[in-house]
Amino acid sequence: MPALDPISEIHRAIEPLLRPYFERGIWVIEPVPFPMSLDEFKRLMRATPWIGIAWREFAVDTNAGRSLMGQHQLALTIVAKNAAGLDGRFFGDRLSPGLYPSLVTAAAVLHGKTLPDIGTLNVTRAGQSYAEGYGDLGAVVGLIELSVRTKFGDVLGAVEAAPDFARLVSSFELQPPADGREPVTDTIDLPGASAP
Repeated sequence: MPALDPISEIHRAIEPLLRPYFERGIWVIEPVPFPMSLDEFKRLMRATPWIGIAWREFAVDTNAGRSLMGQHQLALTIVAKNAAGLDGRFFGDRLSPGLYPSLVTAAAVLHGKTLPDIGTLNVTRAGQSYAEGYGDLGAVVGLIELSVRTKFGDVLGAVEAAPDFARLVSSFELQPPADGREPVTDTIDLPGASAP
């Protein structure tokens, strides 16, 4: 059965795939908007090197019918920064990771990985990019475009049959908190639901 919220599931799946190769404490990996504003980009540049994961769009197949089959398009932005040596920002050195090996590693790790209940990630493009208006010569930007073919939503009708559940999914975080807080365990009584 396809995931009810494939966008969140894809985001949550990508970081653990990358972490063995992009060490925590050196690399920041986080969700980012797409496109990013210049202010957002400047904020992220305070903690380099970093990888931003952005969901771009869902392109629905023309003959998908009610199932909403199509391609999720994502973008992985990679930024390396090395003010000491201009070559180091591309190739890496003892001061910082380089853009080229980071791009190649991320693309190789993600391409062809199958996400349970989602689909298979495909790298569709990888290359250098830039942030218009940002002028730090020590920073270089790379972009990896990804797609995954999947069904969006609920083909079995469970969401339509349970609208209160659908509202909960869009209003609350159903995963345990990642920051160590205790999860909320209160019972939520839905209007019109019969008592157990």
